[in-house]
Amino acid sequence: MLRRALPVGLAAAALALVPAGASAAPAGGGGNASTSISYSAYGAVTLPDGRSAQVSLGEFRAHDGWAGSVNVYVAAPACTDWPCPTSSSESGYAEVDADDVTFDRNLDRAVARDVPLTLSSWSWGSGSTQREVTVDLVFTGTGRVDRDTYLGPCGEGSPGCKGVRIDAGRDADVVLTMDGADATGTGRISRGFGVDIGSPASGGGEG
Repeated sequence: MLRRALPVGLAAAALALVPAGASAAPAGGGGNASTSISYSAYGAVTLPDGRSAQVSLGEFRAHDGWAGSVNVYVAAPACTDWPCPTSSSESGYAEVDADDVTFDRNLDRAVARDVPLTLSSWSWGSGSTQREVTVDLVFTGTGRVDRDTYLGPCGEGSPGCKGVRIDAGRDADVVLTMDGADATGTGRISRGFGVDIGSPASGGGEG
Protein backbone atom coordinates (compact mmCIF):
# COMPACT_ATOMS: atom_id res chain seq x y z
CA MET A 1 0.00 0.00 0.00
CA LEU A 2 1.44 3.33 -1.06
CA ARG A 3 0.32 6.69 0.29
CA ARG A 4 0.82 9.12 -2.54
CA ALA A 5 -1.69 11.49 -4.20
CA LEU A 6 -2.56 14.83 -5.78
CA PRO A 7 -5.25 17.29 -4.54
CA VAL A 8 -5.88 18.56 -8.04
CA GLY A 9 -5.99 16.99 -11.52
CA LEU A 10 -3.02 15.07 -12.82
CA ALA A 11 -0.19 17.18 -14.17
CA ALA A 12 -0.30 15.52 -17.56
CA ALA A 13 -3.89 16.58 -18.11
CA ALA A 14 -2.79 20.19 -18.31
CA LEU A 15 -0.02 19.56 -20.84
CA ALA A 16 -0.30 19.42 -24.60
CA LEU A 17 1.62 16.18 -24.89
CA VAL A 18 1.56 13.73 -27.77
CA PRO A 19 1.40 9.96 -27.20
CA ALA A 20 4.72 8.44 -28.20
CA GLY A 21 6.49 5.15 -28.39
CA ALA A 22 10.10 6.33 -28.05
CA SER A 23 12.14 7.61 -25.14
CA ALA A 24 12.95 11.33 -24.88
CA ALA A 25 15.96 10.87 -22.59
CA PRO A 26 19.23 12.38 -23.87
CA ALA A 27 21.48 9.61 -25.17
CA GLY A 28 24.67 10.87 -23.58
CA GLY A 29 23.36 11.68 -20.09
CA GLY A 30 24.66 14.84 -18.45
CA GLY A 31 21.31 16.54 -17.92
CA ASN A 32 19.30 17.29 -14.82
CA ALA A 33 16.48 14.84 -14.09
CA SER A 34 13.53 15.18 -11.72
CA THR A 35 10.59 12.91 -10.97
CA SER A 36 7.08 13.55 -9.71
CA ILE A 37 4.39 11.22 -8.42
CA SER A 38 0.83 12.04 -7.45
CA TYR A 39 -2.45 10.37 -6.54
CA SER A 40 -5.94 11.85 -6.64
CA ALA A 41 -9.56 10.79 -6.25
CA TYR A 42 -12.74 12.71 -7.02
CA GLY A 43 -16.43 12.00 -7.23
CA ALA A 44 -20.03 13.10 -6.76
CA VAL A 45 -22.45 11.89 -4.07
CA THR A 46 -26.05 12.52 -3.03
CA LEU A 47 -26.58 13.56 0.58
CA PRO A 48 -29.45 12.18 2.70
CA ASP A 49 -31.30 15.51 2.37
CA GLY A 50 -31.20 15.28 -1.44
CA ARG A 51 -28.43 17.79 -2.07
CA SER A 52 -25.50 16.84 -4.26
CA ALA A 53 -21.87 17.14 -3.23
CA GLN A 54 -18.56 16.97 -5.04
CA VAL A 55 -15.61 15.55 -3.15
CA SER A 56 -11.90 15.11 -3.80
CA LEU A 57 -8.97 13.58 -2.02
CA GLY A 58 -5.31 13.88 -2.87
CA GLU A 59 -1.71 13.41 -1.91
CA PHE A 60 1.42 14.56 -3.69
CA ARG A 61 5.14 14.78 -3.17
CA ALA A 62 6.31 18.30 -2.31
CA HIS A 63 9.84 19.63 -1.83
CA ASP A 64 9.71 19.03 1.91
CA GLY A 65 7.88 15.70 1.88
CA TRP A 66 4.38 14.47 1.18
CA ALA A 67 1.21 16.52 1.57
CA GLY A 68 -2.48 15.67 1.36
CA SER A 69 -5.80 17.45 0.99
CA VAL A 70 -9.55 16.92 1.33
CA ASN A 71 -12.14 19.04 -0.44
CA VAL A 72 -15.95 19.02 -0.14
CA TYR A 73 -18.44 21.18 -2.08
CA VAL A 74 -22.14 20.89 -1.25
CA ALA A 75 -24.53 22.39 -3.80
CA ALA A 76 -27.40 24.63 -2.76
CA PRO A 77 -30.88 23.04 -2.63
CA ALA A 78 -32.75 23.13 -5.92
CA CYS A 79 -35.16 26.03 -6.28
CA THR A 80 -38.56 24.49 -6.97
CA ASP A 81 -40.77 27.33 -5.73
CA TRP A 82 -40.62 31.07 -5.13
CA PRO A 83 -39.09 32.35 -2.97
CA CYS A 84 -36.09 30.05 -3.26
CA PRO A 85 -34.60 28.53 -0.09
CA THR A 86 -32.28 30.90 1.74
CA SER A 87 -29.61 28.25 2.27
CA SER A 88 -26.70 28.34 -0.15
CA SER A 89 -23.88 26.11 -1.26
CA GLU A 90 -21.16 25.12 1.21
CA SER A 91 -17.51 24.39 0.63
CA GLY A 92 -14.54 23.33 2.71
CA TYR A 93 -10.89 22.50 2.07
CA ALA A 94 -8.32 21.06 4.45
CA GLU A 95 -4.65 20.30 4.09
CA VAL A 96 -3.79 17.13 5.98
CA ASP A 97 -0.70 15.15 6.91
CA ALA A 98 0.34 12.47 4.47
CA ASP A 99 -0.38 9.82 7.11
CA ASP A 100 -4.05 10.88 7.14
CA VAL A 101 -4.52 9.95 3.47
CA THR A 102 -4.02 6.43 2.07
CA PHE A 103 -3.96 5.39 -1.58
CA ASP A 104 -3.48 1.78 -2.65
CA ARG A 105 -0.70 1.44 -5.18
CA ASN A 106 -2.97 -0.53 -7.52
CA LEU A 107 -5.79 2.05 -7.11
CA ASP A 108 -8.05 -0.37 -5.25
CA ARG A 109 -8.87 2.17 -2.53
CA ALA A 110 -8.29 5.73 -1.42
CA VAL A 111 -9.20 6.66 2.16
CA ALA A 112 -9.21 9.63 4.54
CA ARG A 113 -10.80 9.32 7.96
CA ASP A 114 -11.78 11.66 10.80
CA VAL A 115 -10.81 14.84 8.94
CA PRO A 116 -12.08 18.01 10.65
CA LEU A 117 -13.46 20.39 8.03
CA THR A 118 -14.96 23.88 8.13
CA LEU A 119 -17.82 24.30 5.66
CA SER A 120 -18.38 27.94 4.68
CA SER A 121 -21.44 29.40 2.97
CA TRP A 122 -22.90 32.78 2.09
CA SER A 123 -26.49 33.85 1.52
CA TRP A 124 -28.45 37.09 1.20
CA GLY A 125 -29.67 38.32 4.55
CA SER A 126 -27.54 35.90 6.58
CA GLY A 127 -24.14 36.78 5.16
CA SER A 128 -21.27 34.38 5.73
CA THR A 129 -21.77 31.36 7.99
CA GLN A 130 -19.57 28.42 8.96
CA ARG A 131 -20.09 25.02 10.51
CA GLU A 132 -17.63 22.40 11.69
CA VAL A 133 -17.98 18.82 10.46
CA THR A 134 -15.97 15.60 10.58
CA VAL A 135 -15.47 13.85 7.25
CA ASP A 136 -14.59 10.33 6.13
CA LEU A 137 -13.96 9.67 2.43
CA VAL A 138 -13.64 6.19 0.96
CA PHE A 139 -13.11 5.46 -2.75
CA THR A 140 -13.25 1.81 -3.86
CA GLY A 141 -12.04 0.93 -7.35
CA THR A 142 -14.58 -0.89 -9.52
CA GLY A 143 -13.47 -0.65 -13.14
CA ARG A 144 -10.38 -1.72 -15.03
CA VAL A 145 -7.20 0.32 -14.69
CA ASP A 146 -6.59 2.49 -17.77
CA ARG A 147 -3.05 3.65 -18.54
CA ASP A 148 -1.66 6.34 -20.84
CA THR A 149 1.90 7.40 -21.64
CA TYR A 150 2.81 10.84 -23.01
CA LEU A 151 6.05 12.31 -24.32
CA GLY A 152 6.76 16.00 -24.78
CA PRO A 153 8.18 19.19 -23.25
CA CYS A 154 8.68 19.46 -19.52
CA GLY A 155 5.76 20.72 -17.51
CA GLU A 156 7.44 24.11 -17.03
CA GLY A 157 8.39 24.39 -20.72
CA SER A 158 12.16 24.81 -20.19
CA PRO A 159 14.14 24.86 -23.47
CA GLY A 160 15.89 21.57 -24.15
CA CYS A 161 13.90 19.75 -21.49
CA LYS A 162 11.88 16.65 -22.28
CA GLY A 163 9.25 14.97 -20.15
CA VAL A 164 7.54 11.61 -19.89
CA ARG A 165 4.15 11.22 -18.16
CA ILE A 166 2.56 7.92 -17.22
CA ASP A 167 -1.03 8.17 -15.98
CA ALA A 168 -3.32 5.47 -14.61
CA GLY A 169 -6.93 5.64 -13.44
CA ARG A 170 -10.01 3.57 -12.70
CA ASP A 171 -13.68 4.18 -11.91
CA ALA A 172 -14.69 3.95 -8.27
CA ASP A 173 -17.59 3.89 -5.83
CA VAL A 174 -17.53 6.76 -3.33
CA VAL A 175 -18.79 6.99 0.25
CA LEU A 176 -18.75 10.33 2.05
CA THR A 177 -19.51 10.16 5.77
CA MET A 178 -20.15 13.59 7.24
CA ASP A 179 -21.00 13.80 10.95
CA GLY A 180 -22.05 10.14 10.89
CA ALA A 181 -24.38 10.37 7.86
CA ASP A 182 -23.40 8.40 4.76
CA ALA A 183 -23.72 9.65 1.19
CA THR A 184 -22.87 7.46 -1.81
CA GLY A 185 -21.97 8.06 -5.42
CA THR A 186 -19.36 7.38 -8.09
CA GLY A 187 -16.00 8.81 -9.05
CA ARG A 188 -12.48 7.97 -10.12
CA ILE A 189 -9.07 7.19 -8.60
CA SER A 190 -5.95 8.31 -10.51
CA ARG A 191 -2.18 8.12 -10.32
CA GLY A 192 0.38 10.20 -12.19
CA PHE A 193 4.12 9.66 -12.57
CA GLY A 194 6.48 11.94 -14.48
CA VAL A 195 10.14 12.28 -15.36
CA ASP A 196 11.66 15.52 -16.67
CA ILE A 197 15.15 15.40 -18.19
CA GLY A 198 16.87 18.70 -18.96
CA SER A 199 19.82 19.42 -21.21
CA PRO A 200 23.05 20.75 -19.65
CA ALA A 201 22.90 24.46 -18.81
CA SER A 202 25.92 25.29 -20.95
CA GLY A 203 26.65 24.10 -24.41
CA GLY A 204 28.90 24.73 -27.33
CA GLY A 205 26.64 23.32 -29.97
CA GLU A 206 27.14 20.20 -31.95
CA GLY A 207 30.26 20.01 -34.04
